[in-house]
Amino acid sequence: DAYCPHLGAHLGIGGRVVGDCIECPFHGWQFNGNDGKCTSIPYSKGKVPSNARVKKWPTHEVNGFIFVWYHAESDKSLEPEWTVPELDEISSGRWRYRGRTEYKVNVHIQEIPENGADVAHLAYLHGPSILFGSDLTAITREDDRKTKSWAPLLHHHWEVGWKGPEPGSPDWHLAVTTIKHDLRLFGCIPFILMDVEAKQIGPGL
Repeated sequence: DAYCPHLGAHLGIGGRVVGDCIECPFHGWQFNGNDGKCTSIPYSKGKVPSNARVKKWPTHEVNGFIFVWYHAESDKSLEPEWTVPELDEISSGRWRYRGRTEYKVNVHIQEIPENGADVAHLAYLHGPSILFGSDLTAITREDDRKTKSWAPLLHHHWEVGWKGPEPGSPDWHLAVTTIKHDLRLFGCIPFILMDVEAKQIGPGL
């Protein structure tokens, strides 16, 4: 946990790693990284209260990230039910970090993977080119096509598949979406070709 059980100092702000311990920036209490127990109080002459500890969180370092396992019923000390698989493209150095773009999406966490599995919406909602405005469904309606005869000039074409895990599979937390895309000019000349395999890991990775 972030806060020292002594007087609540934030261990991540001014705290430091000493051996296998993290040291509190206020009074120098040291907590073991393996079990969270306090191992040293510099002014206590070796006396350490048995209940002095911070909660230990299961972590997993992979693909250039450090993941922390969180469970809604953490008071039961439930161990991780799955881990994030290592991606050879990252560990081999073929894929390199180039920066990131952040979006804040005001939805329940469940809606993100559900959207990825909803392959039927791609052709309908994401078929028209964004060059035709923000109301992408408008050019699919007959009355709007009459006033926007140029709309079919550019159209996204999608072939999408989604496969969830097999029942009882050890990879029950993995799902795979396959996407073949091209942007078609006049409905028949394809360009901007994409062939994508997207793996959904857990609720949102």
